[in-house]
This record gives sequence, structure tokens and C-alpha cells, in this order.
Amino acid sequence: MTVMTAIPFDRLRYTDMLRNAGIDEKSARAHADALDDAMRQGVATKSDIGDVRSDMQNVRQELKTDIAELRQELKTDIAELRHELKTDIAELRHELKTDIAGLRTEFKSDIVGLRTEVKTDIAGLEIAFTRIIVEKHVATLQWLAGGLTGLFVGTIAVIKLFK
Repeated sequence: MTVMTAIPFDRLRYTDMLRNAGIDEKSARAHADALDDAMRQGVATKSDIGDVRSDMQNVRQELKTDIAELRQELKTDIAELRHELKTDIAELRHELKTDIAGLRTEFKSDIVGLRTEVKTDIAGLEIAFTRIIVEKHVATLQWLAGGLTGLFVGTIAVIKLFK
């Protein structure tokens, strides 16, 4: 920023003007000294203000560019995340389908095994029941045979007696 180095200022004339206006000597000198000092420090020019405005416009443009780049980066990052999530979800679905298919196969195999066991158990029970029934029938037949034999022997004995 360029600063104007000096503005022509007549301290003595300024002090005289203040005294003529009714301000005491000490106060008039203090005012003149303060004004002289302020003028020596410099004043911003139109060019300085224009430079600051130009700098501000450049900063604004840089900020706009940075924001636009950040937006684009965020859009790209979001798109990549969406793609990764879709890929992960697809892989998970595939894994789940594979696991479910494996479980179905295992269940079918287990069911076939259980059916075979149940059929074997039923066949064993049928054989056991058949044995029990046969044994009961044999016992009944033996009892009948014994009874018939006794009846036959008794009938022969009665026939011999009456003969």
C-alpha cells in the first residue's frame, strides 16, 4: 500500500488562526502539533484503496475457486463412497445367498439322514411288534393245541369207556 508522505502544512499559521479564534497559546500549539503529526504519518490514497479492493476481489475469487474445488472433491468422494457401499452390499448379498444355499443343502442332508433313521427305527419297531404278535399267537396256538390235545385224549378215553 502506498502512503502519501507529506501534505504541506504551515504550523505557525494554523496556531495563529486558533489563537485568533480565542484558543489559548498552549492549546493552539497542542492542536497544531497533533495535526502536523497526523499529517506526517500519511493518508491512504485512492490508489491505495483501489489496491485493497483489488486484493479483496482476488481473495474472493480465490475463495470461490477453493469452494468450487472442495465441492467437486466432496462430490467425487461421495460418488466413490456410494460405489464402495454398493459393491460391499452386492458382495454381502452374494455371501448371504451362498451361506443360505449351503444351509439349505445341510438341512436337506440332515432331513434325509433323519428320514433314514426314522425308517430304520420304524422297521425295527415293526419287527419287534411282529415278534411280539407271533409270540402271542404261538402261545395262543400252544394253548389251543394243548386244549385240543386234552379234548382229543378225553374224547378217546370216553369212547373207550363206553365201548
